[in-house]
Order: sequence, then structure tokens, then C-alpha cells
Amino acid sequence: MTSIANGNDSNPFSSDPVAASLFAGRERELILVRQWLSAIESQPQHACVVGRQGEGKTSLLQKTKSEAATNGLIACSPRIDAKRTPEQNLHTIVEALLDAIDRECGTKLRQDWKSGK
Repeated sequence: MTSIANGNDSNPFSSDPVAASLFAGRERELILVRQWLSAIESQPQHACVVGRQGEGKTSLLQKTKSEAATNGLIACSPRIDAKRTPEQNLHTIVEALLDAIDRECGTKLRQDWKSGK
């Protein structure tokens, strides 16, 4: 079972927001996602989704991003790698977050960050 540690559709790789509406059979996880998202208003949060291959991690992340957007939040789902250094993984996280903000807000934060502005 996929779990969410605090610290969609038939094609889970689809970025189509409509596809997230087809997410089913994960009521327990969805309740946790909604509780977690509501807590963000008082304190920024991050989460880690872990599970074995084929358990629906990507589907859960797509649904989480859809739920976040419904709540006016911007979410990203970068892939980190235990073989990379913490600095490399942090760089990946920052880039993914800046990309998400740029898409949502029409900004060029990642471009500015890369250029040192």
C-alpha cells in the first residue's frame, strides 16, 4: 500500500487535471491528503510518498496536485534519488517548485534563479 509520510486515472502519468477526477479506491489516502493540505494554511508542509512499484504513487501524487490546486495551492512532485547528494536533490526540488510557480503564475523565477538574478 502506498503511504504518505509527513517529514488518477487509468494513465497515472497524465498531467490532465480532468484525469485526476477519475481517481478512485483510495479514500483513506485521500482523507490524509485533504487533512495535510488544510494544515498548510497555518504552516508550510512537505510530504514524501513511498511504496512499491505499481502501487499508485504517481496516481496519488497527481490527485494530490489536483486537490492542492482546488485549494489555491501550488504543488510539485520532484523525483529525488538516494544516489545523489543532498545538495543535488535540493537543487531538483527547488527547480521543480520554481517550474510549478512559473506555470501557475506566468513568472520566470527558474530562469532568474539559473541566471543568478
